[in-house]
Amino acid sequence: MPQKSIIANFQGETIGQLAVGNYVIKIGSSHGAMANTATDAEQPTKLSRPAPVLVQEDSVDDLLGCQELVTEAIAALGVGQSVELYGSAGFGKTALLSCLAHDIQSMSLFPDGVIKLSLAHPYVSDLLQIIWEAYYQSHIPYKPTDGQIKEQIKDKKALIVLDDDDELIQEELQELIGFPSNLTFLIASSRKRFPKKGRSLLLPNLSIIDSISLVEKEMGRSLTREEMPAAKSLCTLLNGHPVHIQVAVANIVEEGRSIAEIVSQLPSTEPVSSLIQQTVASLSKPHQTILELLLVMGRIGLGKEQIQAIAQIHKVDQLLETLQRRNLVKLQNSRYQIIQAIVEVLPPEWRLTTIREKAIAYFVKFAEKYQKQPNYLLEEIDATVQILEVAVRNSRWQDILRLVRAIESSLALSRRWRLWEQVLQRGLQASQAEKSRVDEAWALHQLGIRALCLEENSTAKKYLTKAVQLRELLGDTTGVTATSHNLNFLKNASFPSSSEENQQTNWGDNAETSEQTRLQLPSQQVVTRLNLVSDNSSSSNKSLYPSTSLLSPTRVITAGILASVGFLTLSNWQRFTHSPVQNTEPTPANTPSFTPKSQPNTAKTPLPETINSVPRTKNQLTFPEHKPIINPPLAPNFDQQKPEFLKRRKPQVDTPPTPRQPPVPEPSVSATQQPELDPTPTPIEEPTPTFSPSPSVENPPTEEPTPTPTFSPILTPDVAPTTSSVEAVPSPAVTVTPLENPANSN
Repeated sequence: MPQKSIIANFQGETIGQLAVGNYVIKIGSSHGAMANTATDAEQPTKLSRPAPVLVQEDSVDDLLGCQELVTEAIAALGVGQSVELYGSAGFGKTALLSCLAHDIQSMSLFPDGVIKLSLAHPYVSDLLQIIWEAYYQSHIPYKPTDGQIKEQIKDKKALIVLDDDDELIQEELQELIGFPSNLTFLIASSRKRFPKKGRSLLLPNLSIIDSISLVEKEMGRSLTREEMPAAKSLCTLLNGHPVHIQVAVANIVEEGRSIAEIVSQLPSTEPVSSLIQQTVASLSKPHQTILELLLVMGRIGLGKEQIQAIAQIHKVDQLLETLQRRNLVKLQNSRYQIIQAIVEVLPPEWRLTTIREKAIAYFVKFAEKYQKQPNYLLEEIDATVQILEVAVRNSRWQDILRLVRAIESSLALSRRWRLWEQVLQRGLQASQAEKSRVDEAWALHQLGIRALCLEENSTAKKYLTKAVQLRELLGDTTGVTATSHNLNFLKNASFPSSSEENQQTNWGDNAETSEQTRLQLPSQQVVTRLNLVSDNSSSSNKSLYPSTSLLSPTRVITAGILASVGFLTLSNWQRFTHSPVQNTEPTPANTPSFTPKSQPNTAKTPLPETINSVPRTKNQLTFPEHKPIINPPLAPNFDQQKPEFLKRRKPQVDTPPTPRQPPVPEPSVSATQQPELDPTPTPIEEPTPTFSPSPSVENPPTEEPTPTPTFSPILTPDVAPTTSSVEAVPSPAVTVTPLENPANSN
């Protein structure tokens, strides 16, 4: 088919087009989007909007104990300093932000207005796009690049209120507020993540007075004098946490119980977990089913009709009203959400299976039904992306491919191109897991044309080149034509340095790491914020990939066995190494010469030629009255190259040998009678760690290390076990005779 006919067919499948940079991109074809150079008529005309006006949603009456904090925040914002309010979930940060923004707006501190950003899946590029759209518009659908946006909004003196539920990581937050501009930011966080130049203010727990006021407000009456002590105990146990106090009071009101009864059932350790578990356990099965569904959805709310369609239960209105009264669910913008402070302490047995499968099936069907109606599909895009992430965590690759195919065009037309990229990355990941080359080539094509329009030329070339290669292998002529059409724009394009493009593309340029066809293996997915799954985001989370942790049970056992073998080998290496071939004549280097001067102080009388005596020291022997007996018959039956296993045994100090049967009487010589002077043993008396006795004096035992000719009065511990191990085999035939001058030993 000629290229013009193919392009005409592409145009017939498109559902919309968008001007981006120097291109106009046509979106909606099953083979992928197609770009063309923008003509003069397709060039956007920027039109200014009036300064945005923020509508207040929450009242000051709900802000207990925050008056001083509000005053401090307003003072900091008034001098152009960005402010971060951080505290645990359930402390009313969203309401406080709205109150502060309304007060600031009424004071006219920011002439270019106040803008509130609250995206369910926020990214810096998408947030910048929303800020730009608050001030500008175009006569045609148009998306400026990030560089163009920053240039056009840098002079705006406005307050940007960001409530992102901690979705932005610290580096992204720094990127958002760090570029040179006159913008001031007011941000809510559950933890401190603001740079040093900003002001971070901690939301304190409620005081006892404010906690009692909250209890009375929730009960709709004043507390009696008898109830006051129990109420104070309850507020102290719950540490002044507003949502937890509300849940406890709701139990009192709904179940007709007293405050003292609730307090008596809460343990002193982990009272909040106990409170939530008791509350959830008291609910009926339909109530729990709704909570499970909202738990799957995380921070994304669902409409009443959606809850009824997915959960397939009746009387949803009454069930939702009950959950609201119990302070487990809140209604915001006609959508029901689970209270995040409840999610953090849900019991571990909440493992969702059935309701999760129903939610995935519902949104896959919904997305495919309205794939060609982007305006309608965009109303549920946040919920659909949330289900996409749930499917990723549970390795539902087929469902992921269907969802990505259905929603990616609507995301592209909505100008949320950073989220569009992440959804396409999920599709690429799923296609590789399913080994679907067709879907993989399509995902690479879409990622490449996105990078092309944003002038990320190096990234675009990598993606599009790989897509062309795959489609050629598949014989997809139409696909090759479409991808080659986009790739031709890069022939004369300039390619910025890698450092500059890395700052523009973040993670996109790292997708291609080798010359293999597969850019991202499922076990080596790109690390992004979407990969950082919170423990509380869904209690049904499974591991996305098989665990490769070094702490797996099999590896721990294997490591333990290897370590044990290594330790035993190290500690017993002398048993399993051959004794060195011993010289028949001792050399001066390792054996002292046999002269009368060698034993003036030892007073040792050599035994017969078949005896190998071992010198003794008083500190190492534990036998009270005996000298060791060496049995010469041990040696003749062993080859000198064989290890002597008996001689490496630890000394058996509790079983002394019986050396009282020798023909030569042995005087009572105790360990304390050994000389402290340096003995000079004869060659036949030399101890070794690997002792191999010999029946003749000419072939004495030697140490494996080079021995010293003399011994100090206190031998090292290495010698004592050798001496004692010899004593374990007593013999009545031969004994060690006493020294000639034992009296001179001391």
